[in-house]
Amino acid sequence: MFFLVGADESTGLPPLAFTSLAMLLGAAALALAGALGAVPFEMAADDVPLAGAVVPWWVPVLWLGIIAAGVAYATGVIAARRLQAKLASFVGLTEVLFAVAWAWLLLGELPAIIQLLGGLLILAGVVCIRLDEPSRPRVQPDLTTPAAART
Repeated sequence: MFFLVGADESTGLPPLAFTSLAMLLGAAALALAGALGAVPFEMAADDVPLAGAVVPWWVPVLWLGIIAAGVAYATGVIAARRLQAKLASFVGLTEVLFAVAWAWLLLGELPAIIQLLGGLLILAGVVCIRLDEPSRPRVQPDLTTPAAART
């Protein structure tokens, strides 16, 4: 659904507005679930160690909110609009491939054969979807009209 709505330019809704609305709705849903006790929710206002320094609790919260979530979602919507929904949804599946690769590199968790085969199927799906996309005509400049008349 994210890719379908995010790639739809007919509404005139800018990507940043769409992303902000989606994040606001997600935060409201989590706050409601925490208030109702559906999910455990605790918060401490203690300083936290971060990259060898001790910082106030709100520094990593802002970092996660702005960089890890905000920038990621905004660029995801922009990419979905450029790639179109079908291709963007398959490209989004590569997130799983990168998670497996990082677990392998950083934690030494060697993926099982079935995981490697699944990754190859995802990559094959992206290639097939890309091959199925109609080629977009390139906009050619009108060279028959003098440059002064085109402006």
